[in-house]
Amino acid sequence: MITIKHLVTKKEISTFLSSISTQDPVSRLILTQAGQLLDQEKFVHNHYYSTQALMDFIWEKLNTGHWSAVDTVWRKLFSIISIMKVLIVIELSEDKVYDNLILKDLVKMCDIGLLMGAPVLDNVCSKLASFFCQKVQMIKNDSEINQKNNHEEVEPTPKKVKISYPKSENNNVNPVNESVDLSIEDFIENHKMPQIPVKIKKSIEHWPAIEDQKWNFDHFKTVYGSRTVPIELGKRYTDDSWTQNLMTIEEFVENYIGSSSKSNNTKAYLAQHELFGQIPELKDDFDIPLYCFTSDDDTTDESSESNWSHSYEEDIAINIWLGPSETVSPLHTDPKHNCLCQVFGEKYVRLYPHDQSEFLYPYDTEDLLTNTSQIDIEEDFQAIIKKFPKFNQAKGFECILYPGDILYIPPKCWHFVKSLSKSCSLSFWF
Repeated sequence: MITIKHLVTKKEISTFLSSISTQDPVSRLILTQAGQLLDQEKFVHNHYYSTQALMDFIWEKLNTGHWSAVDTVWRKLFSIISIMKVLIVIELSEDKVYDNLILKDLVKMCDIGLLMGAPVLDNVCSKLASFFCQKVQMIKNDSEINQKNNHEEVEPTPKKVKISYPKSENNNVNPVNESVDLSIEDFIENHKMPQIPVKIKKSIEHWPAIEDQKWNFDHFKTVYGSRTVPIELGKRYTDDSWTQNLMTIEEFVENYIGSSSKSNNTKAYLAQHELFGQIPELKDDFDIPLYCFTSDDDTTDESSESNWSHSYEEDIAINIWLGPSETVSPLHTDPKHNCLCQVFGEKYVRLYPHDQSEFLYPYDTEDLLTNTSQIDIEEDFQAIIKKFPKFNQAKGFECILYPGDILYIPPKCWHFVKSLSKSCSLSFWF
């Protein structure tokens, strides 16, 4: 049986602290203070407050200036002191360590340490979070067995609903190319190299997440409800009211997806989040599409040796997009190739090749939204061209993604995405 001691020990934390090298006197002082706490034979309540004070200070460092400019040492310190705080709580809790509320707090500590920090000690924050999350699930299962008459609403298994094709008002928008069983060679020659979008129908229906109808909101709430994730609040990121909050998956589902969300008009979206680094066990429910294992040097020369396998799994960024209907990703571009895979629900996608950029009115190059169009695709077409007259010349494509479909989106191809129902998609950047 796996225990905390199998995942991390005081000695391992102390050794890791000793390995951190920094010339900054403030971070060196925090390293010293953290080391002194670990040297204690037994933790007491004051040690909990000491670690919290250290984390509060580091939190300010993490949130000062642009995230990319933050010294990595602060992220490492935040993660490792988060783990120390977890060990202190466990020791102080004694026989109450498996109290459900304490377990949920421990999951949250690990998740925030993971989200705001850096992978340390073989990504132990993720392992600890999964360990405590499983304990929460076990307690919940026991409780449900003892309360069989519990009438709590359960998210129904999503069904394939055929949604009518949304014909654009603009005659320059045509259905995207579609294919079934698209070979790697055809993908490279006819789509990746010329950078032409394609919808590959029913390509991933074998995924356990889809074939077994395993993934739905009830599943995420039941199995991973205590995990903390960053949720976008607001219909689209270009809105002035848009913001982002940390909350548990259970809070996200109950407040923005389930029956209690009907009185809540705010749209919430788990968008472009690397959930599978945070919860690696979810990777068992899907496969990376083979189209992602193709290099930028692809050719279709039969004498070449498996050109399409040059890229490795670690080079592929996998993100989840999970939310209610009506969530929107405004018309924008991304720098990499993308296989957008639909797990459940339906999404409408509008695409414009990169050579149509002059008609799409991107924000100024000095703006942070330089990869985003000023055009709101959902606005009346005549109203759009009154404000942005060149848009009348833009030539694009559109489609609806159903469960099991893959949409290949080339680099810098403009795309607008809207959920037509409660839905889940995975994007694979390569």
